[in-house]
Amino acid sequence: MPEPRKIKKILRRILFSLLGLFLVLFILAFLFKGWLLDYAVSKARTKLKDKYHLDLTFKSYSLHGFTEVNTEGLFCKTENNDTFVFLNTAKLKVHLFPLIAGNIHLSEVFASDGIIKLQYLKLLKK
Repeated sequence: MPEPRKIKKILRRILFSLLGLFLVLFILAFLFKGWLLDYAVSKARTKLKDKYHLDLTFKSYSLHGFTEVNTEGLFCKTENNDTFVFLNTAKLKVHLFPLIAGNIHLSEVFASDGIIKLQYLKLLKK
């Protein structure tokens, strides 16, 4: 049976290795969070276009922290160029782990100065 000192030394190395790995992953996620947001937005645009025939555009968007997306000029229109949603400014709270996979799952939406045409909601029931 190994000595208790060797066991402690091995456990300490494993612990520091795991902490180092998490630190590196956190730094990489922080450095590439803009790319991650661009990827998720691109995937959402494609899904809206292919499944619901909606065109989603933004004046600008940015990720604050890892779970809050701020947008300006969010505009979603139908294939007939009818406005479905227009939000001058919006703050979207997203779930982190689906965002890593490129999916956007919203937990909260704060919007101001906007229009949502409810008659187009039937498009989303497909």
